[in-house]
Amino acid sequence: MKRGRAERPTRITARVAVVLAAAFLAILVLLHFLESKFDPSWRMISDYEIGNYGWMMTLAFFCWGMETGQGVGKLRHSPPRATFDGRPTRCSNAAVLCFLLS
Repeated sequence: MKRGRAERPTRITARVAVVLAAAFLAILVLLHFLESKFDPSWRMISDYEIGNYGWMMTLAFFCWGMETGQGVGKLRHSPPRATFDGRPTRCSNAAVLCFLLS
C-alpha cells in the first residue's frame, strides 16, 4: 500500500510530538537531580521554576504545550470520523493555550 502526500503531515506531526514529549521528560528528570532540595513526592513540578533552573522548567512546559499542539495538529489531519465533530480539537486547543501561558 503506497502512502500519499496527505499522510506526510500527520507522520511528521506525530514524530515531532514524540520528540517534544521526550524532551519534556528528559528536562524534568534532569531537574529532579539538579534541584535536589525539592521533594517530587509532595511538591508540584511547577515549583522547579522557583529555583536556579527556572528557565529549564519554563522550557519543559513549552515542550509540553507544543507536544499537545502537535497532537491537535494530528487530530486536524485525521479523518473526520476521528474528530467527533471537532469537540476534542477545541478542548485540545484550550489545553495548548493553558500550557503555553503557564
